[in-house]
Amino acid sequence: MSTRALVGMPNNKENIIHYIQVGRDGYPDYTGDILFNSYVSENKINNLLACGNLSYIANSVTDCGLYHEPESTLNFTLNTEEDTFKKQINDEIVDYGYLFIHNQWKCWSSDGTEIDLEEILADKPLNKAKGLVKYVITQAESLQPKISNTCKVNLQNIISASKDIEFLLYQYRS
Repeated sequence: MSTRALVGMPNNKENIIHYIQVGRDGYPDYTGDILFNSYVSENKINNLLACGNLSYIANSVTDCGLYHEPESTLNFTLNTEEDTFKKQINDEIVDYGYLFIHNQWKCWSSDGTEIDLEEILADKPLNKAKGLVKYVITQAESLQPKISNTCKVNLQNIISASKDIEFLLYQYRS
């Protein structure tokens, strides 16, 4: 099943929000990460929105999966951009919504809960490291019965060191 998202930016002079729908991979670890790191100026975001609805988003507009459907707009009254956009997330039955407002990306889930992109993205390398260490431990433990006694000592040292690293990684953000 696809994780769909809305991506938008208000135009306060016209009191409208320009937005597009992203058809898949709309979750914060992917779409949120790309928006947060690659679309950081109004000019870049306008170029993205001008593409219209997307199958998926990429770091460069030229690499996005295009549907060739126009962007959409929402009218809002002064200081209601966020509420208007959150309602649209719910109305269009998408999983996430991203709005570039006050020079930063804001993210909400379909139930209107705000998601802190900075916190999620700060944990991304840590979670990757945790997964890698767990993989090393699993692979090393599976090799133990298959190798000679001389190698088992070295392998046990690798497992022990990896478990120490795993413990430290879990303590880091706890």
